[in-house]
Amino acid sequence: MASNAKKQKILVWPCYSTVGIEVANQLRFTKNLELIGGSSILRINLKKLDEWNSKRKRLAEKYEHFLKGLPIRFLVNEQTDAVYHHFPILTDKRNALQEHLAERGIGTEIHYPNLASTEIKKLTGIDNGKMIQAELIASTTLSLPISQWHSEVQIELVSKSILEFFERNS
Repeated sequence: MASNAKKQKILVWPCYSTVGIEVANQLRFTKNLELIGGSSILRINLKKLDEWNSKRKRLAEKYEHFLKGLPIRFLVNEQTDAVYHHFPILTDKRNALQEHLAERGIGTEIHYPNLASTEIKKLTGIDNGKMIQAELIASTTLSLPISQWHSEVQIELVSKSILEFFERNS
């Protein structure tokens, strides 16, 4: 007797990971479930990739406009066509700025905080003290919120909070 119940859809992601395969195997014979592989989602998202990249570029331009003149540097290579999946800035007041933004509900990230750690020495044999630029970048980089789902209003709000921070901490 066939069931008239509507099937629940479950995304198994990533498709070919050990966990994904195990979940798929466990659920394969469960009634009322339809498994959807991660590749289906990727196929849909790839159609929007150019649009999303363009939006992040526009948002990055907004940040650059609003934050111009502050004691920060942008980590941008003018010779590339960046898509801004991160928007890192450099500031000597990184930790205080991050705390200030967090108090206002604005999330930030510190990417690669151990860039100049002893792990690098293990991998390269180079002493930390000889990687001055890497240490500087690792200790001053803060990634601001940016994604295709952010609005220009949100970027302006983050920027105003950063302006407020530097007005108080100059």
